[in-house]
Amino acid sequence: MSHEKYPVLTLLDIPHNIGHNAFMESPSDHCLVLELLSGHLKYGDKVLEIGTGSGYLTTLFGAMVGISGKVYTIEHIPELLEAARKRVKAKAETYIKRINFYVGQGKNGLQKEAPYSAIYVSGSVDNIPIELIKQLKPGGRLLVPIKSDPKEDPILTIIDRYMNNTVVTTEVQCVFIEPLRELQEQRSLNRTWENDLIDEFDRNTPPTRSVEDFKNYTGWYHTDKYFKGLYELVNARPNLFTMEFDPKMYKIIGTKPKPTFDTEEPIKY
Repeated sequence: MSHEKYPVLTLLDIPHNIGHNAFMESPSDHCLVLELLSGHLKYGDKVLEIGTGSGYLTTLFGAMVGISGKVYTIEHIPELLEAARKRVKAKAETYIKRINFYVGQGKNGLQKEAPYSAIYVSGSVDNIPIELIKQLKPGGRLLVPIKSDPKEDPILTIIDRYMNNTVVTTEVQCVFIEPLRELQEQRSLNRTWENDLIDEFDRNTPPTRSVEDFKNYTGWYHTDKYFKGLYELVNARPNLFTMEFDPKMYKIIGTKPKPTFDTEEPIKY
């Protein structure tokens, strides 16, 4: 089955298939990541992203660190990395000079460019990643989903390295997120999750319901002209990714407004 048959699925707050046996996080997960890292993604900061995926968060990180900041992003699927690079260049050329793309397994980070103000891991790991903590600068923050119990969902975890080098961990919430995998394992996966989701949706959704019915529980965003069209970077789900989005003003229904930051130049689209 395809999302074309169920266009409303593209508006749901769920992970989305981006090809190559990979999924991008749900819109609410994106918002949560930006909220938790906002204090560590200021102008001039340096951020490491492990798992480029669609390149969507990569671009937002680039916007937040400004002209003098740097984003280093690692993706172990070469096709995804190249597609993300092309999207950023086509839709957000302003930021391409501050974003550095690397192909590889990111479990051990990128030591040669350390230290970082913020590190985000977009796949779950089994244990606290000591090597990544070492690559944080004092005052930096690591955000990583940790799945210490194979029977439970991963828990999004904040790991702060304070100025005195004390390390403090804080569990945030359970998240639906894929584990970090080796490339060979990733390519060999037999994907059924998306079809299962669509089947479940088909069984439980009256055919007469419209997109408007889903606004009460879908991540719904507010914007200005600055990031209009940024969701088009992903170029995978037309209905969802043409929605307007601006991290200066975004919020999810039922949550408090998210943090703000300055902008310097408009995105080209």
